[in-house]
Amino acid sequence: MKRILIFGFLIFTCSFHAQIKFSGLIVIDSNMSFQVDLDTSNSKAYLTLSGPSDRWFALGFNSATMGTQTIDVDCVVMTSATNLTDCYIQHRSTPQADALNNWTLTENTVANSIRTIKANRDFVSSDNTDFNFTNALTTLDLIWAYSYFQDNYALTGHGDGGNRGNVSITFSNLESAQNHITSYDLIIYPNPVQDQLILVPNGISSPEIEITLYNAAYQMVFNKTYSTSKSKEIKIPVTNLSDGIYFIKSKIDSFDSFKKIIVKK
Repeated sequence: MKRILIFGFLIFTCSFHAQIKFSGLIVIDSNMSFQVDLDTSNSKAYLTLSGPSDRWFALGFNSATMGTQTIDVDCVVMTSATNLTDCYIQHRSTPQADALNNWTLTENTVANSIRTIKANRDFVSSDNTDFNFTNALTTLDLIWAYSYFQDNYALTGHGDGGNRGNVSITFSNLESAQNHITSYDLIIYPNPVQDQLILVPNGISSPEIEITLYNAAYQMVFNKTYSTSKSKEIKIPVTNLSDGIYFIKSKIDSFDSFKKIIVKK
């Protein structure tokens, strides 16, 4: 019976690995960064996007330019301090709002004058100006920009001040991400865990570490940023979690690391 359970666990684990694709954290400059995660099992795209907290910033999908006279570019824009607007750039003009906002904004926080938002949407959209993500996607070109001026949400003023450009990203699955070598190590015990998980980060020079916990359906069940100078051990209660497989993402500066745990009570 134990062999059957182990075999089933391995099948599930391998299947899950193939269902999640990560771009990793892409740091553009001191004001802007982003990450795109693809949940191919549920056909959902997850976006984490950071930019200046007092002005508009934008990210465009599947293009290295603002488009042409015949090709529109799908994009998202922070058009106010609270609104993430689903837009498109037509004929290289100012972004226009889509008829339907397909992105769901789930988080909006500000720290050190940087706004970080998290949002998600289905792979396929009914808007013909939206880019449709696919399970087979391995690379993606994006354009980015933010206002050169403070207190500006008028979608003007990106100028030539180094606050616009393009970038190409490559997706890797969770298995590859777990094997990614970072500049630090995260010791986790006990595993399986029953009531309290203990994390010990080693080799860290950054003052903070962000810990995010996902369940097997790629739903975030825990997220918190810890000071590495105040405690060498991080204790996370798991008594409110159901038995099963979970994945921990730790983020320090621009480095991401992934670990797998099992909750078994």
